[in-house]
Amino acid sequence: MKTTSPTPDAILQTAFGFWNSKVLLTAVTFDLFSTLGRRRFTGAEIGRKLDLHPRGVADFLDALVAMKFLEREGDGAEGEIFQYARDRSVSRPQQPALHRRNPGDAQCPAVQVLE
Repeated sequence: MKTTSPTPDAILQTAFGFWNSKVLLTAVTFDLFSTLGRRRFTGAEIGRKLDLHPRGVADFLDALVAMKFLEREGDGAEGEIFQYARDRSVSRPQQPALHRRNPGDAQCPAVQVLE
């Protein structure tokens, strides 16, 4: 039986899939979507509200923008405004439910966002 090694594309696809999942679950764990609601905040405001280390806020929010969970207006350290992506037709996850449910459960808020 001939075995083949995984291609670099397959390896990267798996790695990025894990990365995307971790970013989304981190957003749910920090209650980002409930905090945003229908409001708009700068990255610095989000960082303060969620008690995030300032060094990682921009990368974290940029990842969620790239994944289309957030929208960004403006540019720069204090000039950008973030809001929940308007074209998402999913309910916003709630923090307390995450701690009561297994992320593999279909009723878990993180799973509801992904459906």
